[in-house]
Amino acid sequence: MVEQFLAKKTGMARREPFHRDVIGLFEQAEENKIRLLTTTTSITTAWYMLDKYGDLKTARRAIAGILEFTSVIPVSHRAVKLAVRSDFKDLEDAVQHFTALEAGSIDAIITRNISDFKHSLIQVCTAGDYFS
Repeated sequence: MVEQFLAKKTGMARREPFHRDVIGLFEQAEENKIRLLTTTTSITTAWYMLDKYGDLKTARRAIAGILEFTSVIPVSHRAVKLAVRSDFKDLEDAVQHFTALEAGSIDAIITRNISDFKHSLIQVCTAGDYFS
């Protein structure tokens, strides 16, 4: 089974054209073709955006749906320390990266903004690139 790491802001908030590609990832996860992993950081960020720009009911329904096809992996103290010391400009991106590294079996970090992960030691792609 291919394992993927679903990083923050991959289109969960229905931002086109990313949203359609992310739906494709969830469909593959539903068919057990890939395994999607994320962190609580991604979940809470998605919740915040969905609630802020939508409503609480939509946020609950969307996050519940995401959790049906995504496993949440823990962020360690070590990953945060490495993130703080890294060359990443954005701490949240660095935490995602080092958490993915610690997980060990991650094939790719999937994100909307590849340039945020230019220091990544793991392959980085958009959801659309994943299907190419």
